[in-house]
Amino acid sequence: MKTVIFLISVGSFARLLLRSGVLDNVSKKAQVIIISPAAEDEDFVKEFTKEGVIIENQITKHNLEATLFDKILYKIRNSKFVGSKKQRYLLWEKFENYILTRKKFCDILKGFKADLVVTASPGIVTTADLPYLRAARILEIPTCGVIQQWDNLSTKGLMPFRPTKLAVWNEASKKDAMELQYYDFQDVEICGVPHFDLYQKAPFEDRDYFFKKIGFNPNKPLITFTTAPYKSVADHTYVLDILVNA
Repeated sequence: MKTVIFLISVGSFARLLLRSGVLDNVSKKAQVIIISPAAEDEDFVKEFTKEGVIIENQITKHNLEATLFDKILYKIRNSKFVGSKKQRYLLWEKFENYILTRKKFCDILKGFKADLVVTASPGIVTTADLPYLRAARILEIPTCGVIQQWDNLSTKGLMPFRPTKLAVWNEASKKDAMELQYYDFQDVEICGVPHFDLYQKAPFEDRDYFFKKIGFNPNKPLITFTTAPYKSVADHTYVLDILVNA
């Protein structure tokens, strides 16, 4: 049986790859190893430990703040000289990852006898997965990047690590992968939004009952407006003003 590693370095990755049904489907066909810092969390272990799934501690931690070294590499990678030319970027990406590969992570993956390593962030949202991905490449283990958000390929610059295959939301995301990240057509798969499938499985209430419960008129359409965190966008009241005035 094949062995698939899921790198779950951030909480939202659990929602994307574990709670969405992806873990259930993969674990029917392969042995799954979840590598996560949450391996030390009782509730996490209880939720995801089952037949065919084991959980191992991730020794790298998610860091929101980029180091000076990370910033320098980002500047080089996205410079006009390197980033604007596909072949130069591909060569730089291989060089960057080769010199940063660490033997201890190669030893870890060898011990797991992995056939595939899956990540939601090839250095885009977090750099915590990069040491495992780099080791996988040295060991010639295929990698898969399941892109978490619609803008990850278009607003974060060139990826510091290029997974063998990319799984994206839709045609627009696939276009971004090919035009902005220099992927070939056959290396990008459209798979929808796994973590949105949760909403399809949620228990739904009768519309009239729901409107009555919240004191709304069921004869009128409902607009649901959700906001970004305060750190990203401090004020959304102007959007509400636009909606009310409209």
